[in-house]
Amino acid sequence: IAPRIDIQHNKDSWVNKLRVFGRNDSQDSKRRIIFLEDAYTGLEMETWQVHVGWKVLNWSATEAFHPADILNSRNFDSSLENAEKIGELMVHYAYIMEEGTINFFYMPYIMIPNFPDPNNRLSFFPSNATIANSLIVDEKGNTLTNKWQPQWAFRYEQTIGDADLSFYALEHYDRYQPNVAITAGPTIIRTIYKKFQYGITYQQAIGSSVVKLETATINFYDSGAPTASKQLDHTQIALGVDYTNSLKSGAETTLILEGQFIPDLGKDNRSQLQIFQQDLLLGYRYAWNDTNSKELFISLIADIERSREYLASISYSQRLSDTWKINTGYRY
Repeated sequence: IAPRIDIQHNKDSWVNKLRVFGRNDSQDSKRRIIFLEDAYTGLEMETWQVHVGWKVLNWSATEAFHPADILNSRNFDSSLENAEKIGELMVHYAYIMEEGTINFFYMPYIMIPNFPDPNNRLSFFPSNATIANSLIVDEKGNTLTNKWQPQWAFRYEQTIGDADLSFYALEHYDRYQPNVAITAGPTIIRTIYKKFQYGITYQQAIGSSVVKLETATINFYDSGAPTASKQLDHTQIALGVDYTNSLKSGAETTLILEGQFIPDLGKDNRSQLQIFQQDLLLGYRYAWNDTNSKELFISLIADIERSREYLASISYSQRLSDTWKINTGYRY
């Protein structure tokens, strides 16, 4: 069972929000978890707003591949395509213009991701392994014991006609794709390096279709690390197109085609970075558009470099009332 508590309180320009997520697994006690998603307070004026506290942000334009959506730490014991986000402690200032927004973020604390236990089906490591505490290494190669470290991000969002465009840049400790080493024992050691990343997101409606793009250029500060532990600087590109067809009944069908690519590294180096390096997604969504918001989604993700890597899923969801919703599915 996975409950979420969501509390909001607004008075004039003052806003307060608390959202907590948890999971209790009756079959595996190591999967039990609880964490903050949002817990912030702030002021929201006509042309600017400032929030202080923990926040979950969405920087993504695509369905399954999210190279730009990496500011929040993740609970990797969840979904392969889009792991659950853990709230990030920050000060967020936004300047709101007529057709765009300028955002500044200051993150004073390194939020460590939650990794699955080696016995978990999502761990991809030997079941007899143990997980050591993650090592945090700064730009000079020093191992940090204090998680209070300055990090920052910037994002500019602009609407131009039927297009939404954003540019972002950030410098933080990369918790999305840490370097992994397995020592004798075996023991799994994850090393988290500081990095600088920048890129764009782009969405544009063209008739019944929506074209999507996300990019990420990633440079790691790991000059002081041993050669075997260095992360590889690289670029990630995600492309997608959604085609929506409206039916006479009021329902909608959507065909989704997406791909994620790492063009500036070879096959062997790409395979060490993350699960999706040269992958394609084909998806189909049927939305009834009724009062219960019934929706069926079928997708297949396949690696175009390795024929034995694929992920098929089907899911169905609908509202039961104003406060209850059911979601069920099967994954292979």
